[in-house]
Amino acid sequence: MNSIRLRPGFRIELVAAEPLVQDPVAMDWGPDGKLWVVEMGDYPRGTDGKGRAGGRVRFLEDTDGDGRYDSSTVFLDKLNFPNGVIAWRKGILVSAAPEIFYAEDTDGDGRADRRDVLFQGFVEGNQQHRVNGFARGLDNWIYCANGDSGGTIRSAKTGQSVNIGGRDFRIQPDTGLIDAQAGQTQFGRRRDDWGNWFGCNNSNPMWHFVLGDHYLRRNPHLAAPGSRINVSVTPGAAPVFPISRTLARYNDPGGVNRFTSACSPTVYRDQFYGAQFAGNSFVCEPVHNLIHRERMAANQLTFTSRRATDERASEFLSSRDNWFRPVYIRTGPDGCLWFADMYRAVIEHPRWIPADWQKRLDLRAGHQLGRIYRIVPVGRSLRQIPRLDQLNTGELVQALDSPNGWQRDLVQELLIHRGDRRAIKPLLSQAVSCPRPLGRLQSMCAAAGLKGLTPAVVAAALADKHPGVRRHAVRLAETLTTITPNLLKTLLSLPQDPDPQVRLQLAFSSGTLGKPQQQARLLAAQLIAPEEQRFLTAALNSSLSKANVTHVISEVLRQSDASKPAADALLSRLFALDGSYGNKGSLVTWITLCADPKLRKSPQRLFAMSATLLDTLQRRGLSLSGLRADGPPATRQAIDGFLTGSGPRTTDRRQARPTGGRPCDRREAAGPGHGRRPGRTGFADRMAGPTDRRRAPVGRRVSLATQWRPRCAKRLIAVGPGYSPHAAAKCSSL
Repeated sequence: MNSIRLRPGFRIELVAAEPLVQDPVAMDWGPDGKLWVVEMGDYPRGTDGKGRAGGRVRFLEDTDGDGRYDSSTVFLDKLNFPNGVIAWRKGILVSAAPEIFYAEDTDGDGRADRRDVLFQGFVEGNQQHRVNGFARGLDNWIYCANGDSGGTIRSAKTGQSVNIGGRDFRIQPDTGLIDAQAGQTQFGRRRDDWGNWFGCNNSNPMWHFVLGDHYLRRNPHLAAPGSRINVSVTPGAAPVFPISRTLARYNDPGGVNRFTSACSPTVYRDQFYGAQFAGNSFVCEPVHNLIHRERMAANQLTFTSRRATDERASEFLSSRDNWFRPVYIRTGPDGCLWFADMYRAVIEHPRWIPADWQKRLDLRAGHQLGRIYRIVPVGRSLRQIPRLDQLNTGELVQALDSPNGWQRDLVQELLIHRGDRRAIKPLLSQAVSCPRPLGRLQSMCAAAGLKGLTPAVVAAALADKHPGVRRHAVRLAETLTTITPNLLKTLLSLPQDPDPQVRLQLAFSSGTLGKPQQQARLLAAQLIAPEEQRFLTAALNSSLSKANVTHVISEVLRQSDASKPAADALLSRLFALDGSYGNKGSLVTWITLCADPKLRKSPQRLFAMSATLLDTLQRRGLSLSGLRADGPPATRQAIDGFLTGSGPRTTDRRQARPTGGRPCDRREAAGPGHGRRPGRTGFADRMAGPTDRRRAPVGRRVSLATQWRPRCAKRLIAVGPGYSPHAAAKCSSL
């Protein structure tokens, strides 16, 4: 401990050491105050160097109440490189590739006698790159990190299989559901108080994952942008400032005094350290024997972070001891940061150590050692770790009004697991009246988990003064069976919300809230005046579904001035998407719009909109003649109007007939039986004429020609000598 140097104002406190704990790599507190510790005692190649399993899970207890653990019980042993643990119901969840399993002591002897495999199929890759967990989400899912090895994961309860390649994931242990999520974290996927998720790999200490995969997957035609953002202003393998002796490196000499082993990124989730530390990020760097801190700030839809001004050339915590290996850090129940020190001579995996070096090293030196510390502010009295298991339902509800993230998360989970419907009324009251915004938020989340959230409480939360509460009120509105008119009215005001995170959540949720017609009103309001922001655009596009996009087109036409060019691009995109979904409902709407007499004054707009129509028909293997023949009277009327009424007049008959033969227009697309209207130019002639040759891409004209009868295509081919070689080749393909 004397080798550790801490930022002034803090002191280090040892809470457990060998033999009570060895090789700790992750931990969690149960509602009964037990500290569950997972130990990777078989790192790096098994206890015998040949893969023999030697991992353990134990629980520590403070039997005399002095704040230090004095009792240790091995709950599970002979595990295959375990690396994650979380208290769950009467037992624990454990990650140990190829499995995530549940373990419980049913006879009270302190040893697990029940073990249920919940999910399996995780690839057993390098021991530093395996599935790991766990973190509770505000949405009542448990989130896990991919670890970089991936796999096609099968749920033992449902039989469902999910490929998590390139993704993290979330699970519902009770139901067996598993769902891939954006991000691929190596070790330690965590969130802040407001539900923003972060991850890392060894060279990148913190990423923010902006977009949720469960939203993006709704629209199979969406090409979403990458949503992994480096948080620090000095991204990647940034400099670090160790105080330990620089040892000879096994590889990558350029990695000296830079991040090479970043793991377990965490956001401080309490107020015990004071306002200047609330929301700060911390990350372990075991190769350089230190813990790094940065101050985080919101940056529109994501975050940025930088070193504190008085830590520009130093670290929050560092050690002179080269065996000091902090690998896991999180906010504890007492408001302090707790971290696990694996305490090894060699933390690097042999895969990256040359063979001649391996012969000179004891790769397992320190395997019988290990420590757990907490970082205590000087002059502050420690809080007691609460016994949440001893609280009744009413007391649990009140316990949500806490500054501590661990306590709020576990209380929310306990209320849902108890299933006591008597909790709903006080939860709804607290969701509105709690003085702490985080208390209001998690009271609302707990009520939703008990299926007791009401439209009135959601509407009140949408008007909350804190943007984090408003944001999650939008998300939680998705859980309501009915969107009332008053609630819809409130939601329709949110595109003007000053907070970008609220607007992003609204864009995501609009495709899920209520009925398709209600979704359309919300989406149209946002699409008509869009923000030029790639994440918001992706969120809106993800909400456009087969069920609602036809209604969205109608709403855009109703809410905007479709006679103005500004609406064309949006309507064209929506119409094309509607066609990609295989819907026919908007075809008549679009045909009618193309026949609008106002378009006669704008040949360019007429061409662009007609081209979108005919391109869509071509992609779907449809034709105007076929639609007219099979459609109801309204469809036939719309097509007739399009074919005979929307072409602009011209007095230049020579331009209408650039070469010999009679002009061909859109009526040809309808097939036989349509006479010409005198005084109208042929649409195909205008496509082929000199003016339009300059304006209209020849590929589009070819698409138009393929919708017409063969003699119409000839009109484009006939003017081939006037085209460029590329254009002539396109025409010759007809």
